[in-house]
Amino acid sequence: MCRVLKPGGKLYILDCSVFDGDETEKEINRIEYLRDSSHRCSYSPRQWHHILNKLPLTLKQTSLLREQYRLPQWFDRMGTDRKNQKEIFQILYNLSEDSKILYPFGDDYITTYRYEILAIKI
Repeated sequence: MCRVLKPGGKLYILDCSVFDGDETEKEINRIEYLRDSSHRCSYSPRQWHHILNKLPLTLKQTSLLREQYRLPQWFDRMGTDRKNQKEIFQILYNLSEDSKILYPFGDDYITTYRYEILAIKI
């Protein structure tokens, strides 16, 4: 995507994301895959920076944005079956206390994140 930008051109990305850390990077991506089998990976801010720092870009702004989705609508959009829904809740219940603070959930909602990036091509 960077190669099609002219110098001074702006790159904007808003994508699903996860908090930095082994547990959140692994388990939240596992949840997303169970909900949507086409899901491959939501990058953490650390992973995004690792990718973007290799490119001729200057980062102007980054933000990790918290989102809450209503249940069962979040499942229904992707046609998530009951077995996978139960497994998702099992993963959430087994998260560390630190991760549970980052990813609060209940019977009627789930928390996820998006990462917003604005960069300028050098």
